[in-house]
Amino acid sequence: MGPRTGERAGRAVLSAKLSPPAPRAGAVPRRGLVDALEAAGPGRLRVVVAPPGWGKSELVAQWLERHDGPVAYVQVDAHDADAARFWLHVLVAVEGATGVGVDDLVEAVNAPGVPLVTDVVEPLLARLDAAPVTLVLEDLHLADDVELDETLIGLVEARPAGLGLVVTSRAEPPFALARLRMQDALCEIRREDLAVDVDAARSIVAGVTGTVLSDEAAARLVARTEGWAAGVYLAALALPADADVAEALDRFAGDDRNLSDYLAAEVLARLDEADRRFLLGVAVLEQLDAERCDALLGATGSGGRLVALARRNQFLIPLDRAAGRYRFHHLFREWLLAELDRTSPGAVADAHRRAAVALRRQGDIVASTDHALAAGDASLAYESVVAHQIQLLDTCRHATAIRWYRALPPPPSDDAAAEVDLVRAYAAGIEGDPDTMDRLADRVATRLAEGTVTERVTTRSDEPPLLRAYAAMLRGDFDRCEAELARIDGERMMMRSRPMWRCVVGIVAFWLGVPARDTLEGAEAFARSDGVPYAVVLAQVYLALEAAHAGDLDRAERWSAAAEATAHDEGVSVNYLAAALVARAQVRQARGDLVAAAGDAARGVALAERRNDRPVAAQARLVLAAVRHLDADRGAARELVEVVAGDLEPMGRPGILGEALATAQRQLRLQQAPTLAPVTGGVRAPVEALTDRELALLRLLPGDLTQRELGDALHLSFNTVKAYNRQIYRKLGVSSRDQAVAAARAVGLL
Repeated sequence: MGPRTGERAGRAVLSAKLSPPAPRAGAVPRRGLVDALEAAGPGRLRVVVAPPGWGKSELVAQWLERHDGPVAYVQVDAHDADAARFWLHVLVAVEGATGVGVDDLVEAVNAPGVPLVTDVVEPLLARLDAAPVTLVLEDLHLADDVELDETLIGLVEARPAGLGLVVTSRAEPPFALARLRMQDALCEIRREDLAVDVDAARSIVAGVTGTVLSDEAAARLVARTEGWAAGVYLAALALPADADVAEALDRFAGDDRNLSDYLAAEVLARLDEADRRFLLGVAVLEQLDAERCDALLGATGSGGRLVALARRNQFLIPLDRAAGRYRFHHLFREWLLAELDRTSPGAVADAHRRAAVALRRQGDIVASTDHALAAGDASLAYESVVAHQIQLLDTCRHATAIRWYRALPPPPSDDAAAEVDLVRAYAAGIEGDPDTMDRLADRVATRLAEGTVTERVTTRSDEPPLLRAYAAMLRGDFDRCEAELARIDGERMMMRSRPMWRCVVGIVAFWLGVPARDTLEGAEAFARSDGVPYAVVLAQVYLALEAAHAGDLDRAERWSAAAEATAHDEGVSVNYLAAALVARAQVRQARGDLVAAAGDAARGVALAERRNDRPVAAQARLVLAAVRHLDADRGAARELVEVVAGDLEPMGRPGILGEALATAQRQLRLQQAPTLAPVTGGVRAPVEALTDRELALLRLLPGDLTQRELGDALHLSFNTVKAYNRQIYRKLGVSSRDQAVAAARAVGLL
């Protein structure tokens, strides 16, 4: 629409700039944000600041529809960088909204060299004291001018009671916002406030396509777009009819045509060439700061440019304002990378390659390796992974190492493949994946046998047997474990592998009933001195299990606590604590705390299952079965024992687990019917079977609890405990507590 010229001279204005927008049909209601704008009142500056497409204008339109007071609306454009033109439109808008005369102020605006703050802004504000009005300045970022900023700052600093001010902008407005916040004179609505939620995303998609998204699909869309309203709308346009919605949402990325056209027009076209080159040049970086950007670009001054771009809301999201760290909105970054690849084929891979080198110099090994992998350069990727993978395992970041392994291209050499496979197998052990450990160990052993690797790798010839021994230990195949350990020359083994070797030797000895305390304590000390946290925790949890098995409850408790503390301090996977929990369950059972014992044993089962650690899972179930038995839940106890029987069947030589299983089975059978069969030492089983309560009490007699404490543990009165004791003694044919314990052990009740 062309200019509207008033009857009076000097009032050539664009009427379209003064016409408030109406809410868009079908737009998502923003009631909460409208309430916030309305509640702010005239005395507070209201700013709505966000990148393009976040719904700033729609929010203002919805608020204007609800607002009852007079409104002077100005749609700012780039020509308003001329302060006189800007204020002319403001004056005409205010006059139309309030009827306040502004003829003299219009003359002042049109006169050359007039100081606008003193001759226009301040007189206007004085007149508005008697004629309240809300001035709305839409898209203030388009008017970039120092003189105009000074007049706007003067407007805000005065803040007369009769003037409300609402500003929308993509960039930070030129006001002292920090001071206004402290004075409680500011209402801010930012990108994160404007982000659409699951319900809003579902509404947008339904309005565009008629498709009703599931909760899961809507949540996925919100996460993909980070709540960016325009992104949700453009994603809806990308959903083809009768398509798999989840698959289509996964495909929606920065190279989508509609998204590309939108960002090219709304963002890239508005930047100068230096800013465009900068954004495209640093698009490969996940995290942006001055040092990283300078290193990647081989330039200086990135810090100031980042601050300027962030103030203009170029889809830069602050991570730490004080340290000057940012990230791109995910879709915007994807679009930048697609744009870089479109305009300069091969530039993305080259940028990743340069980023890998630059960030390695800065010591950021994870980001450096990620860029090496993204570059698709096999030599660079393997060089980086080989150099840093052990460091990741030592700092308990095996998940990152596993992510690297999945992204690796085909190896550039057998040496690189073998070195990665060896450490990758240890990471699989941490994850509890014995099949992968065996596969990788066999692959390395084949390369060693064929002589396709150099001397640097052949020095690690003892590691494939250790890896296979560890895998066999997890499966409970102790025969194979011993056979693999016999192939290892401990003195020749690499220093880094010795702590794990010592642990496996001690663990297998424990399960087979061979004294293992000294071996495990040596492994723990060795692993601690060598800084291998997983081996430290592994030794500690088995020291706890060994102590509990030996009946040394205090020592078991100390090692269990030590393992938990080490795992917490070093970041070791909680799954490693299964054996420590089993040991603690045995301690609590012996001390009569059946509820806590059951909780520890059940958690031990869950953690052992996660690690695919069959022996520890079996031991945990046997302890839990004993607790259930003591608690008179014979059905649950029997089910647990049956599961263990099935798990031990393929083990071949289950060692102490087999003995414990036999005892548990015998105890369960004895409760079904009395027996007179003779047993070791000439002691006969009781003629009359013990009741569940009597059995529960009997299990606690070997400890040091008093009769009153026994009653507390079983929720029985003191007199009831005494009565049960008399019954137990009578049925076992004994006359004292010690004799009852001995007789019960002889017939398999303990």
